[in-house]
Amino acid sequence: MSLRQIIVSAPKDALPDILRQAEEHEALSTTATADLHNTDHICVHILATQDHRQALLDRLQSLMGGRDDWRITLLPVETTIPFPEKEKEEEEKEDDATKDARKNRGGQSREEIYNNVWKQAQTDRNYLVFVVLSTVVAAFGMIADNVAVVVGAMVIAPLLGPNLALAVGVALGDGKLMGRAITTNAAGIAVALGLSLLIGAVWPVDAASKELMSRT
Repeated sequence: MSLRQIIVSAPKDALPDILRQAEEHEALSTTATADLHNTDHICVHILATQDHRQALLDRLQSLMGGRDDWRITLLPVETTIPFPEKEKEEEEKEDDATKDARKNRGGQSREEIYNNVWKQAQTDRNYLVFVVLSTVVAAFGMIADNVAVVVGAMVIAPLLGPNLALAVGVALGDGKLMGRAITTNAAGIAVALGLSLLIGAVWPVDAASKELMSRT
């Protein structure tokens, strides 16, 4: 069972709509508390299951779209005690194939995936350092005609993150994420190409190298 705690901070007059959405999407529990920092706001804690979580998040965001000063926070839940009886009964009735399918389903919402790939598509110091390291390793693998070293450079290279972010951006139609991913990819390619040219200019290269010839 994959659970998430959805915390909604919003104006008090939105409370009935939030509670209605939580009930319609079969939340396991819903608790409302006062916001100590803003007396005009309410905090609603919703314990949501995997089956209805994405639909609930979409409805809450649609509900809050026309309002100001609101926030939705998603927290992972390791377990809850006591175990939800409804979930327990459903799992007991499932056959082995259905249980396997449930285990193999992704447990993250669209917002969680977006947040993860957004972090991976940033041009920071760590990203550039790994680009440099992978380029150096790949260059020496080509010079030494050693396929294992070239494969090792592929493992070090951090370009999968921006490419994954680009794929998610295209799937969601998010131009900002696509632009960030393309910029990060372009920076990595520019650094790798420039460093490769520098290494090739100062290091003697064997033009008959199998690794080099297979890529030219």
